[in-house]
Amino acid sequence: MSTALPQPSPADQNMDAPVLRMNVRVGTCEADTQVAISAPPWHGDENAKLSDTHEDNLWAWSVVCALNQAEKDGILHLALNLDFKDFPKQRAAQIAFGHVHGHFLHAAFPERVTFVFATQADADLFQRVAQARREWMGSPRR
Repeated sequence: MSTALPQPSPADQNMDAPVLRMNVRVGTCEADTQVAISAPPWHGDENAKLSDTHEDNLWAWSVVCALNQAEKDGILHLALNLDFKDFPKQRAAQIAFGHVHGHFLHAAFPERVTFVFATQADADLFQRVAQARREWMGSPRR
């Protein structure tokens, strides 16, 4: 079952318009292209700011590469099968969501991204991160 992310309010249309192009699923997904991305082993400092660890940058790079390839290939619907492994899950969700959101602000493709998780717990965490995006994406340095 696919779940759409929370809908933006009229006042937040600018920042939240990319959210309309994202869904969350558990299990499998029918999409034009599916990419499985596993988070790198975590050896970082969980108290560091987002993007301040080598692991954060490796994880972000993996997501960005998948998006850029989908854009280059004109993929309409991309499924990102995310496996957080031992990476701090909230941190991984924020990085993945933030980079997909940022990509949608300037790219026409893919038209839609579905985040696919192996467990309902990971999907629920991702939904919570997406709902709280105004708080953590609004900070000067994530």
